[in-house]
Amino acid sequence: MRFLSKNEVFIGSIVQGTTSTRFIIYDRSARAVGSHQVEFTQFYPEAGWVEHNPMEILESVKVCIAKALDKATADGHNVDKGLKVIGLTNQRETTLVWSKSIGFPLYDAIVWMDARTSSICRKLEKELSISTYFSALKLFWLLENVEAVKEAVKTGDALFGTIDTWLIWNLTGGYDGEDLKQNKVKDVLDSMHKDAGEKGKVKDEKGEFLLRVGGGATINNLLMQIQADLLGSSVVRPTDIETTAPGAAYAAGLAVGVRTEKEENYDSTTLLTRTYNLL
Repeated sequence: MRFLSKNEVFIGSIVQGTTSTRFIIYDRSARAVGSHQVEFTQFYPEAGWVEHNPMEILESVKVCIAKALDKATADGHNVDKGLKVIGLTNQRETTLVWSKSIGFPLYDAIVWMDARTSSICRKLEKELSISTYFSALKLFWLLENVEAVKEAVKTGDALFGTIDTWLIWNLTGGYDGEDLKQNKVKDVLDSMHKDAGEKGKVKDEKGEFLLRVGGGATINNLLMQIQADLLGSSVVRPTDIETTAPGAAYAAGLAVGVRTEKEENYDSTTLLTRTYNLL
């Protein structure tokens, strides 16, 4: 058992995926000091339909947070006072509508892979192909087919969002919390613009452009080499290719000043450079 330090700082990361939820606690060195994972139910009411219970997902997050905190504390980390911020990454376009007044879902969450809106896509398609993946089409289906959603929209009681919205709303007070009026969209767009503008500044010692990559697909060396060849530049792959959870934690740390943009979070990298010329 190690002694508790008053100055320990930790960042949490909620990873709410399609089949399971994880919560991971990182220290300042991006080392995981506690984690827990819970799987949840998949519902298939009809062929091509996939749904989740939003309340079950919310409960899985709470359980993961509690269990991860317990594990980190048992290992001697002062996470109760040292956990400064929590980042969140989620299953993208999974969509739901819930009641603002009572905090309950008005229908199960329609999962990103659900294909029930394929007929809507065909009606809307003209020159461009439209995918069932996107949340707007799922919302359209809910508005057309679920009476509870129709009524809540009429009375102004409906809240629409993806899983990240649902979780943040609940974890920050839910129907008892503040009604956040401030629009953060411009902040997000400004951040994206800044990030895109600085990509060309990532260079190696020769002054050549580098592309940093992460995620499961980067384990494929051939795919990384093809990408390097197509771009005509080097591709840098981190040693730990699963960067979803650390990325959410790192972004949250930046937001509250636990880390700074100048701090590097890489222990080492695998560099893949172009090895042959395109003919």
